[in-house]
Amino acid sequence: MTYNFMRPRDMLKMSYTQTITIKDENMTIIIIHFLWIALSWLAASFQAYLDLDSLLKSLFAQTKQAL
Repeated sequence: MTYNFMRPRDMLKMSYTQTITIKDENMTIIIIHFLWIALSWLAASFQAYLDLDSLLKSLFAQTKQAL
């Protein structure tokens, strides 16, 4: 099995457009990663809100029954 790693001299041979394309691909990966983190955070926050809401409703129901 052979691996094709880019050597520094090959990187110097790359054209400007190839460099821009690689930077665009890296930025796309970074943006997707950031969006995934934001979506995960949003889902966790929403789940915490639902848990707190159900906890408060059950405590309110227990308090109401006690009175």
